[in-house]
Amino acid sequence: MPMRAAIAFMIGRYFYKKSGYKKAIGYCYPIAGAIAALGLLFSPLSSLLIDATYPSAIGSVVECYTLILWIIVGFTGIVIWRFRMKQPLDFHDEWPIIGIQPFYIWWI
Repeated sequence: MPMRAAIAFMIGRYFYKKSGYKKAIGYCYPIAGAIAALGLLFSPLSSLLIDATYPSAIGSVVECYTLILWIIVGFTGIVIWRFRMKQPLDFHDEWPIIGIQPFYIWWI
């Protein structure tokens, strides 16, 4: 729910800025964002946004593909982040990023 709500509120905030900070839109976009987040929560898009799959049986092959997809997305994000760094990666300073990633993958 928090991610869907954040996306809905960011879209509302974008339209608020685009309108020139009009008061009417400023009052309406939080309410519209909450309604949009609830709509996304109960829609069929929810499983697509969360699991990157359509609803399927528990333990199906699609879950394995989804797990592989998210591992690749996470690894790609780490690689891109690593090449944008200004200084070398140090395990002593960056232990949450390096040390917790394997446990997070195991927990999934």
